[in-house]
Amino acid sequence: QHFGSPSGYMVLEDARGLLTSLRESSSASNLLLGITSNTPNRHMMSVLPMLDSLHDQFSWFTCSQDVKHEKPSLEIFESSYQQAKFWLPDLQVDEILHIGDSYACDYCGAKRFGF
Repeated sequence: QHFGSPSGYMVLEDARGLLTSLRESSSASNLLLGITSNTPNRHMMSVLPMLDSLHDQFSWFTCSQDVKHEKPSLEIFESSYQQAKFWLPDLQVDEILHIGDSYACDYCGAKRFGF
């Protein structure tokens, strides 16, 4: 229940400023933001919109529940890559920067996929 409501999450102080700066940068037309998460889909769709409109900052959401694979599996990163390519068809896998909070799941998984 805790992670099914906004009280289970914290928006980092500088997150909104960073997202706004990225969106307003001169190369914003080539910048795409998405979420790749092991969080259940219902949490991403119900909680994220309640967190200070952060939902609007992202073009896509990849959820392990939908992909049937969690990070660090290659399948979840492939799904994120394909969703990003919907918005930027010429996007190459090595042009993606994945940021996360787990060395094993986020850094190692994304790097192994080619991000």
